[in-house]
Amino acid sequence: MRYSRHSYRVGVRVSELVMLAGVTQDVFKVKIDGVDVPLPGDKLHTFLQLAKPLSYTYKCDTVTIYGNVVRATHGETRTETLGSGDGSKALQRFTLRQSPLTYLAAPTGVGAQSTLQVAVNDILWHEADSLADLGPKDRSYTTETDDADKTTVLFGNGQYGARLPTGVEGESRLGASQCATGLLGARSPGFGGGL
Repeated sequence: MRYSRHSYRVGVRVSELVMLAGVTQDVFKVKIDGVDVPLPGDKLHTFLQLAKPLSYTYKCDTVTIYGNVVRATHGETRTETLGSGDGSKALQRFTLRQSPLTYLAAPTGVGAQSTLQVAVNDILWHEADSLADLGPKDRSYTTETDDADKTTVLFGNGQYGARLPTGVEGESRLGASQCATGLLGARSPGFGGGL
């Protein structure tokens, strides 16, 4: 079973895959003197008992329940070279040539997480919400997506997030891997070298 809801951001959905522990049909009951008594005049309702509590709180009028659902993804992993880093430059930006970037439901503040993975000299860096929250050695980046669905990767300035290193040959190698098609995306299990 999958619970999903529309968030306040247009086009972003949050969903949660849950297992059912039981289903009953009954009327609402109220406690009178410690005894459960059927609510007079009530109709039968279906009650779903979940195997574990939900991770999120939902407004009833925004929830859709789908039955017989399995966790599945549909997407194509794409790999590209972003460019070369230069340690003397702050706040370097590289725009992904392939779009759109796919997001998956995740337990984050916005309920979604991108499928983008960025490696610098074969070392995986991590996406952050903001450079302002990073220290000078944090190997992280942020992303910005424009109205044309083009995503730009932004690296730190050495105070807020690490600068890109300069390699032995005067540059560092930057590569990106992302899932770019389908309703849901799949992270490539073997992302790594060769970029």
